[in-house]
Amino acid sequence: MIEKLKIALKNASKELNSNKVIYEIHFWFGAPSHSLKISGIELLNKYDIPSGWDGVGEKELIELEKTGFLKKMSEVTSDDLEKTIEYSIVFEEEETTPTVV
Repeated sequence: MIEKLKIALKNASKELNSNKVIYEIHFWFGAPSHSLKISGIELLNKYDIPSGWDGVGEKELIELEKTGFLKKMSEVTSDDLEKTIEYSIVFEEEETTPTVV
């Protein structure tokens, strides 16, 4: 799943011309929910990124951060339950880096 997520994030980043990824954990009518966005576009719906109990979550993003693919830029926690994490995709030298929008 990690490699599939990496490819989906690369493709979305190039298509949306931004290397800034926002992951949000929030509550909707008392139930936990999350979103993964680039340039305000929800990636879990538009790209082939699994969601739900067996889908992508903070654990997978931390794994991509450990591999050097993502770099955490900021993390904001409110109410001890809701969180927003901003990542930057780190492209290899031969790849074209999209501009941050």
